[in-house]
Amino acid sequence: MITRMQQAKLGKISDEIKKIALEEGVDENLIVDGVAKGQIVILGNNKRKNIKPVAMGDCLRVKVSANINATNKKTSLNSELDKVRIVQQAGADMALDFCANGINDEIRQAILAGFDMPIGTIPTVQAGLQILNEFNNIEMMTKEDIFNTIKMHCEEGVDFIMVHCGLIKSILDKMQHQKRFSKFTSHAANMLACWMKATGKENPLFEYFDELLEIVKLYDVTLLLGGAFKSASTLDASDSIEVAELIILSDLIRKARMNDVQVMIEGLGQVSLNKIPMMVQNINELTDYTPLYVIGANACDCAVGYDNITTAIGGALAAYQGADVLSAITSVDRIGFAHSAQIREGVLSARIAAHCADLARGNKKIVRQNNKISFARKNSDWKKQIENSIDKSVFEGMNLAQDGNLGIMCGDYSMDEMYNKYFS
Repeated sequence: MITRMQQAKLGKISDEIKKIALEEGVDENLIVDGVAKGQIVILGNNKRKNIKPVAMGDCLRVKVSANINATNKKTSLNSELDKVRIVQQAGADMALDFCANGINDEIRQAILAGFDMPIGTIPTVQAGLQILNEFNNIEMMTKEDIFNTIKMHCEEGVDFIMVHCGLIKSILDKMQHQKRFSKFTSHAANMLACWMKATGKENPLFEYFDELLEIVKLYDVTLLLGGAFKSASTLDASDSIEVAELIILSDLIRKARMNDVQVMIEGLGQVSLNKIPMMVQNINELTDYTPLYVIGANACDCAVGYDNITTAIGGALAAYQGADVLSAITSVDRIGFAHSAQIREGVLSARIAAHCADLARGNKKIVRQNNKISFARKNSDWKKQIENSIDKSVFEGMNLAQDGNLGIMCGDYSMDEMYNKYFS
């Protein structure tokens, strides 16, 4: 079956591309050209019939991804399905299944069958956990364990997979000798690094990258090349370790494009605001503007319990500079398990950050939406304000009819009424 990138290189405008172009408010040929170059990706496993494809990349709206099926041991199938409903209702464009508990297959299959949003996974985590549960020793994991899990996820319909192919022995050795402050932020990267240290072997995702491409190409699954060495502390942001991995990943991206496989790249992490523009620029230029998926851009280390705010601040700047996807982070990601309200709040925080970036980037649809609510406020048109708000639920229970003065902070005297009396 022909892949989207192969179609784009032939100049074919599919019905899917026509629909995406209409939704994004851009020319169809821009989408085709972007996909052909690898600067736009369209998520959608060719085995999924219920998928609503999502595009991200150059000149498109910044997308929001939500994390599901994280490390909470008390989770259940129903609670994870509820979580997907929450993130979809809150406006997330896609979801990443962290594969981090003992009922992965059941959850993943139910999500793929029950929802139309693109779903990604981290197969290495599931492969590693199965070995740990059976042998309590990560050294027992094999290349076949990882690749068989990848095949299973692709066959089931997963739309993108995160793989840490840039975690190679030479950079791992450099990290140890350099005595880097940060450890790994990724469960999958940590498993791979420990396995490599224990066995002395090279990362199979790097060593057998060609085989990986053959698997995902069969299903038109997009690779999300994970940043194994993205910083877990602002002390290490943009150090030589991150750059070394980025150079490896840029070579793998070129190989994937030559083989008509779509690719995204993950980046940033804990990074202060002053470094974000430079880091995004480096990633964009080294990877020839491969769509950048940001997990983090957490602008400071000490706002514990408010990570949704610090990542929205950093994410807005990263997206303005050229990032294409912002991962929704909850307020308690580093201290506990989020409940429904916090998950929803995390998605909305990321959506607001994405909206701010889109507005600054001049996205025509977002500019129109922003202008509409500005005119609605000027005219005290509360209905139009609700229609154009990012989160319409904030208006629930409010008295919209009370003198037409929704949300004023001036007590008994309306600024609008006073202004209109003297300046109309």
